[in-house]
Amino acid sequence: MGHVITAYVAKISTLTQIAAEYRSAVVIPLGQEFGLLPITDAFRREAHAPGGEPIVDIVWTDENILLQFHDITDKLAEIGVAASSMGAVAYIENEYFGGDGVQGAVVWLNGETVLGPLISARMGPISRALSEIGVQKGTALDEFDALGLGKYRSTDDWLKEVKD
Repeated sequence: MGHVITAYVAKISTLTQIAAEYRSAVVIPLGQEFGLLPITDAFRREAHAPGGEPIVDIVWTDENILLQFHDITDKLAEIGVAASSMGAVAYIENEYFGGDGVQGAVVWLNGETVLGPLISARMGPISRALSEIGVQKGTALDEFDALGLGKYRSTDDWLKEVKD
């Protein structure tokens, strides 16, 4: 089974500012006062941020594997940058199937990029971003696990948290 997530992660109070502007935006509490705002197809349509060319047109190499962000667009970055005036915002994306895949992250604070963009076929970029925004891993394996981000397998599955 695969694992595919595209979302913003930030303090709930910061994500609430995004949700106030977009009817399709849903903020899901994660713990440590952080929340997840899944970037769904409905959110993309409403924000006029369809898929297409990623903003990161540079291709990174990781052990000779060519990688790039799949889902972030100029508009999604613009939304994250604007919200970062209220607090640090991480954009995260991953796509894994059968243990193979890629993950990426970028963090904005006060309208500036403070981490990334990072992308790798290995684990690490998302946890680095979460650490940058203040997530404490405590006794968990990493910051990703500390927030329970493995609870659901896809972006849309996170909406079950709100509907149930």
